[in-house]
Amino acid sequence: MTPLRQIACLLALVIPTAAFAQNSYLLEYGTKPVPVRNRTGGADTQLYLMGVDMGELILRYDPNSRQEIVIPLDEAGLQLYFAPPKEYNDHIALIEAGRYDRAVDEMRSYAYPLVQYIQLPPENVNFHPILERFIFALSNSSHFDEAIAMMQFLPFDSIDPRYVNYAFTVTERLVDAGRTNDALALLNRLPIDESRAELLPKLMNFANRQREAGNMTEALFLYERIQAVRNSDLADEATLWTAYCNLEMSNVEKAKLFVEMVGPFQPEQAAYALEKLVQGRIYLEQGDDFEAMRNITQGVVAGSVSDSAMPELLYLSATLYEGREKPDVAREIYGEVDLFYTRTSWGEKSRERLAELPAPTPEESTEATQ
Repeated sequence: MTPLRQIACLLALVIPTAAFAQNSYLLEYGTKPVPVRNRTGGADTQLYLMGVDMGELILRYDPNSRQEIVIPLDEAGLQLYFAPPKEYNDHIALIEAGRYDRAVDEMRSYAYPLVQYIQLPPENVNFHPILERFIFALSNSSHFDEAIAMMQFLPFDSIDPRYVNYAFTVTERLVDAGRTNDALALLNRLPIDESRAELLPKLMNFANRQREAGNMTEALFLYERIQAVRNSDLADEATLWTAYCNLEMSNVEKAKLFVEMVGPFQPEQAAYALEKLVQGRIYLEQGDDFEAMRNITQGVVAGSVSDSAMPELLYLSATLYEGREKPDVAREIYGEVDLFYTRTSWGEKSRERLAELPAPTPEESTEATQ
């Protein structure tokens, strides 16, 4: 072995180890030799895959020997076959049964050595299905820290897009567990552009959850990522929610600028109701209840029950009717919000207002029955 090749081989092993530092299982298993059958060019030789260096696969006949074979990644007919353990089908059955923790525990010893080769083309190696099932199970397991470390290692730009979906699974589960910072750090690694537009609704959903939880800074970061994707159908909605977040943070003038960037919309357009909500909120901040009511009413009339802006539009219209001393109308609208959006914060607020409003007068009750 030449000194240069010796150094290259060492680097092939040391670099992954440094990258694996945040995951004890990657450290334990990640750089172990992988037994493969080299079937390149019609051969059928038992070898051990040791690493990848400068566009070449490093293999040895004996993992403890210094004798090695180097195969360029662009070698015609490159074909390496990895035989999983005989229990592999049992492990797949565990995954299919939803027993993700057990599957991960059983698969670690032979799945982790394959991880550093996840960028190899599937036409050259046969172990991608093993990696895919293992990482799917890990993303759905209770091993959060292990899943985060795996997602921090994966080169999302150069592997199957389904792994980005698994990363979204981890972020959603982290949010549910109250680990928002970990979820945001992971999202920041994910490649989201016009070539992966199918991921934008998931990102929008996550941004909305942050906004609804009152995490405006985090929501703004996510809405800005959506806006940065060219030709996205969600860019206008993200811009309007950016304006909304700025209102929540008392940046009224900044909110106006974002509304002007994308509007005005027509009543038949999807973003119209949200635009009217933001404009109504701006007028409320400025103390102009008349214009606020006009915009909010326009949003209610043009919108639908499924519009994300509708619960707040209805709630605000009810509060404005209260201010105009029309408690009967307010009470009816609060009731609608409670009925259609019971589990939202606006449903809860409406129930609170209904409990605080005085009971209908006899005259109001008579008018309601007519």
